[in-house]
Amino acid sequence: MISRERAGSSTFDKFDVQDMAIERFRQFATDKNVHVTLVVHPRKEQEDSKLSMASIYGSAKATQEADTVLILQNDNKRKYIEVKKNRFNGALGHCPLFFDRTSGRYSEQPQINGGGGGGGGGHAATATFGPQASANKPAASWDMYRR
Repeated sequence: MISRERAGSSTFDKFDVQDMAIERFRQFATDKNVHVTLVVHPRKEQEDSKLSMASIYGSAKATQEADTVLILQNDNKRKYIEVKKNRFNGALGHCPLFFDRTSGRYSEQPQINGGGGGGGGGHAATATFGPQASANKPAASWDMYRR
């Protein structure tokens, strides 16, 4: 485990360092009234298990301080983004993702003339801090999660 020395000979580990970084991101977003997106990889989970907020690697500070937590889920049949936390209006849910092989991009809608299919792999999670650009839109709209 990584450890660092603080003034006065006490030590702290990599999770303490991560917590301090998250505190600084949170403070920056609040002070500057900006949106910050932090991508955090999940801890190793069984491939067939669905990720939760507890799956986010490190301490719980990342999800506690976040205004929004989005998790990219992959159940080997489909990929989708799941909203696990939303401090702006409480709306939770998921949005399917479709991969277009021609453009190499994911979208909410399958491309009629595109390659379609799953493509890509793995999971990811994001924690966001700061104001939401479209917070005044209806809760059912995924536009509120776009920048």
